[in-house]
Amino acid sequence: MSDNAFENPTDLMNKAFSPKKGSSNQSGGMEHPHGKAILQGIETILGYAATGQQLIAFLQENDINIKILKGPHEGDFNPSMNTAYLYIPAGEETPSPRAALSYIKAARLAQQEQEENLKKPTFYLAQKDWADRSYNKLEDIILTQVKFGKELKHSAGLQEILDELLIIYNTDIVSEILDYLDKN
Repeated sequence: MSDNAFENPTDLMNKAFSPKKGSSNQSGGMEHPHGKAILQGIETILGYAATGQQLIAFLQENDINIKILKGPHEGDFNPSMNTAYLYIPAGEETPSPRAALSYIKAARLAQQEQEENLKKPTFYLAQKDWADRSYNKLEDIILTQVKFGKELKHSAGLQEILDELLIIYNTDIVSEILDYLDKN
């Protein structure tokens, strides 16, 4: 067995795909070249809304690592690594609304691991139970993203998150959640 067997998978991938000395490819592996600045910008934006503040605090209080990697916008959480992953296109140098939504998704996935009925489903579940849990997790993430967008619009006058949600998800879904939030 290799000594690398117990290394962080992201670190292994970075080593494998990083340019070799003397190579003209300066891509830097999987880590995003502007990751730190993007993360700082995202957390600044999230700080303008209560939901964003709660998500940031949760990640900090639980010592959850955040890795910014190159890739199409996405957020994920690996409970065994206690790491949230944000995938941001390599050419992006500043935080975008979609990057903020990816952060919210990754942070909410981390929170869900502490809620028995929202933990990541395993394939040991019956197919219907697996599908139900997956659907409930996604619905919870969308609700959290819309709630943040609404708070951000109210607190800072910024509409961009809600506009991005309308692009990502069906307009009826976002409108329905906004109506639900207005009533509750």
